[in-house]
Amino acid sequence: MIKKQMNKKFWRTFRTVFLEALVIVTVILVFLWMNQLAYYSFSNVPYDKNKEQEVTVQVTENTEIMELSDTLKQKEIVGSRYAMIIRYYCSDYQYYELCPGTYQISADMGIDDLLDEFTGR
Repeated sequence: MIKKQMNKKFWRTFRTVFLEALVIVTVILVFLWMNQLAYYSFSNVPYDKNKEQEVTVQVTENTEIMELSDTLKQKEIVGSRYAMIIRYYCSDYQYYELCPGTYQISADMGIDDLLDEFTGR
């Protein structure tokens, strides 16, 4: 009987410690992800400084920033679509509309450079 109670107590303690550790690790990983996302959102660091190949991007009158950021992520111009969306909505760029046209852009441009290009700012 005593052995059975000790076994229950051990597994209850183990489960509690494991869940607490899992929560702590999850919080740390979320913090690190948000830190990196904020860094790329609010600094004008290019996604790839060494990639000078230009890509053509078509922006129409109906193009939304979400669509544009998806396109740029697929063409490997930006590292994260969310970084561009956050930068757009958390700055003065949100007051400018995307200018329709065809753009030649590359991965050695920062997010501010890209948004300046697309908004005509």
